[in-house]
Amino acid sequence: PMLEAVPVRKGLSPESVAGFLLRLALGVLLFFAAVGKFVGPGPAGFAQYILQDFEGTYLPRILVLPYAYALPYVELLLGLVLILGIFTRISLTIAGLTLISLAFGKMVQQDHVTVANNLNYVFMAAVALWFAWRDNALSLDRFLCRAKQND
Repeated sequence: PMLEAVPVRKGLSPESVAGFLLRLALGVLLFFAAVGKFVGPGPAGFAQYILQDFEGTYLPRILVLPYAYALPYVELLLGLVLILGIFTRISLTIAGLTLISLAFGKMVQQDHVTVANNLNYVFMAAVALWFAWRDNALSLDRFLCRAKQND
């Protein structure tokens, strides 16, 4: 029996486009969540709001306060690197872990609707990470990797 030739795919793979769209959506979400914290109350005001919001829970103030101060900066940085596609795999992993931590806080508060929304974003991060491992063509990572190989 004769083997049929497999057609060569030219252009972008569906994995690279799907991964790009998910990464971009998460990046925009995180970036503008951070911008809202900087433009609105500012990081200190946001941290005070979070402290008050978690006052009736079992989470200790000593853990909530540093988290609340760090969150706007973490979201801003993650949003930027995801949008640009820099350090894609590690940034998607950290984004997923950050979103899980946000879901945990809302679990403590028994806010099940927000928990479900955050876990949907975690799923998006996981799928984007899977696509990034398969084909991450639409990222600065790919461009920078090619530039290093040409040196």
